[in-house]
Amino acid sequence: MDNMCLPQDYIDFLQSGKTLNYNPKICLCGKLELLPLEYLFYSEVYVDSENATFAKFDPHAGEYGYYPVPAVDLVASCDWYSPDGILVWLPDRVCLVPGIVTITISLFFLVSPGLKLLLLQ
Repeated sequence: MDNMCLPQDYIDFLQSGKTLNYNPKICLCGKLELLPLEYLFYSEVYVDSENATFAKFDPHAGEYGYYPVPAVDLVASCDWYSPDGILVWLPDRVCLVPGIVTITISLFFLVSPGLKLLLLQ
């Protein structure tokens, strides 16, 4: 397994054996358990712009289809939802912000139960 462009602090966190420190009672997903580093692998998430606020920037808005996006699933289990795709790492993506600037990003994304991608700030 390569490091999948994961940030070193995340790799260190997983290798330390620490767990997430948050109150699962107030989290929409409930308790999350992260996958150990040795179980991480590349997969894809599928994104469309149907009913999304960014649809006006999608040249294929209104058409049937989706964009396959390389991703690494990070969650082993989740109380209230399937863990598949609920928290993923998007390695070395390029983000085109129309009319503004092109930036290179590598960010964690949360796929909401409505299957839209939300940027974690």
